[in-house]
Amino acid sequence: MQSMIKKITALILAALFAAAFFGCSKTETPAKNTFDDIEINPGADAAKTESITATLYYANSAGSLLVGESRSISAPVNDRVEVFILEELIKGPTVSGGNFNALINPNTRIVSISDSGDVLTVVLSVAFLSWPFDTEADNASKQKKLAVYSIVNTLVEASGYPRVQILVDRDSSGAGQRIQLSELGGSSELISGEAGVLGSLARNGDIVLTPKNTLNEIMRSMTTKDFSAIYEYIAYGDSYGHKRPDETAFSASVQSAPTVEGYSIGDEIVSDDGQSAVVMMDYTVRLSEGETVTRTGVPAALLKENGVWRQKYSAFEALFEGVEAEN
Repeated sequence: MQSMIKKITALILAALFAAAFFGCSKTETPAKNTFDDIEINPGADAAKTESITATLYYANSAGSLLVGESRSISAPVNDRVEVFILEELIKGPTVSGGNFNALINPNTRIVSISDSGDVLTVVLSVAFLSWPFDTEADNASKQKKLAVYSIVNTLVEASGYPRVQILVDRDSSGAGQRIQLSELGGSSELISGEAGVLGSLARNGDIVLTPKNTLNEIMRSMTTKDFSAIYEYIAYGDSYGHKRPDETAFSASVQSAPTVEGYSIGDEIVSDDGQSAVVMMDYTVRLSEGETVTRTGVPAALLKENGVWRQKYSAFEALFEGVEAEN
């Protein structure tokens, strides 16, 4: 009997112990995961920007060539950087002094930019065809061509796409339409593909005011005796203190220079800091006595003045002073 009582007592104690143990170790409901309350912004990267440096092309003071202005531009990392570059181009130059001139109507809007293969397609509002310069000027057709290539050269260099197609949104539908060449002065140099309309274009380096092209403009104007055009490409001064005279005195002095019969431009050597250059040249002049003299391997010194390549006045004089007929 006592043995039975002991067994019952042991069972009761074991039950009480188990109840106490499991009661103390009751599992609590876990707290709600607070990460569920955080809203992840899928466009968070849009707030991040990157700074890029691009060369924006405008017309030089003569309206004959493109000059490049280097500009730092901030753009969201997830957006097309070409949009922000083109917006800056449309705003116009920031360099004062008339050496950089706007070619695009500032009211022009960017409708869209897309790409297909090697071509970057830009759709602009029709305001692009309302020019900010005098369309009655003698070089108006040239400036319209420069306006097109200001976009093409800027975007090809900045984007890496080899060609750019410019379209206009004529009916505000967002769909771009081809530009007729007649709207651009009828320049046959702008034809690519279908005749009569503006096609996709590659970068054109021949119309950028590089040291070689600056010297070419000077020598070409010497052959036609367009002295006012030459004056635009002569630097105000140089490191030796030589200053160019006023335009009247300059034209008078150039008139007495030998007549340029022909020339060819060779290598271009630009300094490491990009502020000076030497361009090699051969040229033939006719002296007042009627004899011709050919000079070969002549170095012509140029400098970048206020962002524009010009020839030193002393270097220009040296090309024609003291030229004598060979015995």
